[in-house]
Amino acid sequence: MNKTYRVGKRFRRLEYFSVTINCLIVFVFFFIYRFLLSGVFPGLSDTVLAAVFLLLGAVVAKLTMKFAERYAAGIGYRVTDEGLTIISGARERQLAWKDFTAARLVEFQFRGVFPVQFQTAGETLTLNQYLDGLCELTGIVLERIAPYAELEPGLMEQAKKMNGVY
Repeated sequence: MNKTYRVGKRFRRLEYFSVTINCLIVFVFFFIYRFLLSGVFPGLSDTVLAAVFLLLGAVVAKLTMKFAERYAAGIGYRVTDEGLTIISGARERQLAWKDFTAARLVEFQFRGVFPVQFQTAGETLTLNQYLDGLCELTGIVLERIAPYAELEPGLMEQAKKMNGVY
């Protein structure tokens, strides 16, 4: 099984929300500059200033989408027979199943759908919470590491219940 899990729908909603907020900020600045510049440059028409800020809003929206797409394209996890491969940009890192030592659910993580914290090779790993198939991936990882790691009681059952939800 060599399935790769990528950032998906939940991240897209955040991306579109960010574009909207950034454009609203530009829109507010239009009124601030209009108020400030009307006394200094009375010849500056609202049409010219509106066109400048409309163009600025379009640039901000485009840049927000571009950076979000680059971020989303660079994040991924691949399940192999040997272990979990973490894809971060051009870098890939392999974590062997036998190197996992523990797994527990993190309570109260902001925006966390199923924030399971894995202990592996002296470090802590939490899967990206914007993945498509997050609960499925978490369940697969828990099944693969069960012989090697100490799992919090009820964690595997919760992963099975949440599979298909996120």
